[in-house]
Order: sequence, then C-alpha cells, then structure tokens
Amino acid sequence: MDCRRFLLVLLAAVASQGCMYFNGEELPRREGPETIADPPVVTFEIGEVKLLRNGEPSQQSAESIGSRELANTLRIWESRGLIRDWGRRTELSALPDYSLALTGSQNEEGSVLAAYVTGLSLYLVPSSTTWHYDWQFVLTDLRSGASYRVPVERSASVWVHAVFLPVLPFGSLGQYNGHRDQALYVYTELEKQGAFADANPTEMAAPPPIEPESD
Repeated sequence: MDCRRFLLVLLAAVASQGCMYFNGEELPRREGPETIADPPVVTFEIGEVKLLRNGEPSQQSAESIGSRELANTLRIWESRGLIRDWGRRTELSALPDYSLALTGSQNEEGSVLAAYVTGLSLYLVPSSTTWHYDWQFVLTDLRSGASYRVPVERSASVWVHAVFLPVLPFGSLGQYNGHRDQALYVYTELEKQGAFADANPTEMAAPPPIEPESD
C-alpha cells in the first residue's frame, strides 16, 4: 500500500508539470514560395557560436546548439519543398549546391533557484527562461562562389507552471512556430538577395503583340 501511494504521488508530481513557449515579435511573418522548379541540395557547417547564460560563458556545447539550429531551419525548408536534401557533406548522396553556415550567439536568461523552487512546489510556483538569439546565416553558392548573409535577432521564452497542464500536448507548438518563422524569414531574405535564382526561375516573358497585317 505504501509503495502504491508513493507511485501515485510521483505520478501526480510528473503530471503536474506544464510548460508553454512564447516567441518574441522581432521577426516579421513570412511565407516561402509555393512551388520550386528544381530544389537544391544544401550542406551546412557551424561557424563561431558563442553560448551565454545570464551574460556569462555557458558550458553547453556550441557544436550541438549550432547544429540543432541549422537542422531546424533546413528541416523546415525541406518540409516545404524548398530544398531537395540536406546534411553534412559526408552524409549526402548528391553533390550539394549550397552551404549554409551559422555564426552568432545565444544568451539564456533565467534563475536556477527559481527553477528549483518550481520543481519543489510541484510546479505550483511558476518560473521562466528566456533565450536571446543573435545569429548570422551565411549561404554560399558552391558553384559560383557567391555568398549571401542574413542577420536574425529574436527571442523566445518558456514558462513552467501547473496551469499549463491542460494544454501540455500543445506546449511546444510555440517553439516550432518560432523555428518555422525564422526558417522562412531567412529563406525569403536570401531569395531577395538573389540566392536560389536557379531553383526559382522567373516567369516566361509574355510574347510580343501580333501586329495587324497591312493591306
């Protein structure tokens, strides 16, 4: 009986966890093109990425965070049909047309003490963490050598509180929306600079008007 009671208490503690992601409004909402005539293959690489926690150097892996950020962007491009395939060069079965690199910084702001208090209170006391991103996405055309750069500044917050338990299945929807908005913003900004021109051919010009026959 005591063991069963302990398991019930443990289950209640786990079930009490709820979180919700909220995105800043720094990025305008964009939609990518509906169709791509010849989607390219894109490889990626991690540049200099600085990770901070409350303004101080973080012990997190810059390679892991940078890879995740690029993977989220490229995965959304692929799901929209904007690229045919992506991955590291050694993983690709076809030669890549472009290389996408990431540099910049991520600053995570939050209180460790507040997070502990939230956990000890079974999530009845809320706490939050905010991430500030200052990225530079650099796309290089591996055939022509042309490069294009898009700066991105955005933020995202997660609140942990038992009140979010009823919407737990949708708690990470905001996180996906943030990645989607960033991915489509970067794509459209690159497109404005002339990137992917071969994948998005311009519409054929209208034929010249037919001149009336002279008598």
